[in-house]
Amino acid sequence: MIHSFARRAKSVSSEVRNFFLVICCVGFSTSILDSTFNNYINETFAISSLGRTLLEIPRETPGLLLIFVAALLFFLSGKRLAALAMALCCAGLVLIAVVPRSYALMLGCLFVYSLGQHLFLPLSSSIGMELAREGAPGRRLGQLNSARNFATILGSFGVLVAFHFCTVRSASLLLLLLLFFYVQQQFL
Repeated sequence: MIHSFARRAKSVSSEVRNFFLVICCVGFSTSILDSTFNNYINETFAISSLGRTLLEIPRETPGLLLIFVAALLFFLSGKRLAALAMALCCAGLVLIAVVPRSYALMLGCLFVYSLGQHLFLPLSSSIGMELAREGAPGRRLGQLNSARNFATILGSFGVLVAFHFCTVRSASLLLLLLLFFYVQQQFL
């Protein structure tokens, strides 16, 4: 079974393989964020349950504004828009991690992250269908969702391992090293 999977993985185009990697990274990182964000908010800002509920407003507002944002970015292809969406997600998360512990700044950073996330969600399906074989878009979407779900499970397991055996810094360093070696193998 593993040999069959490896053989099929080698037979697909690098574009499909790289998109699967992106989907896996999204699933993995979303799982880590979802597993830890509420604890981060509670420990850093000590907000009440009402405050946590109100935090959903800046998280979901980009979803409401998505039609306007997409209209402003109509000149970008789907793949470029997805890259921009991922850049917004990364920027928002990095800013949440490095900005001073200000609730207002965190809300702004969360808005940037959420805007990227809301932009990427519909694009991932359309790009997946573009990368499908003729007459098999449903199969490709199923494969992409399977990869995302598997990566989500790995991300949750990674949080468990990181909290029991590692420091956050050493776990982050390990992930960056793995990503570096993958990129080096693929592109250099």
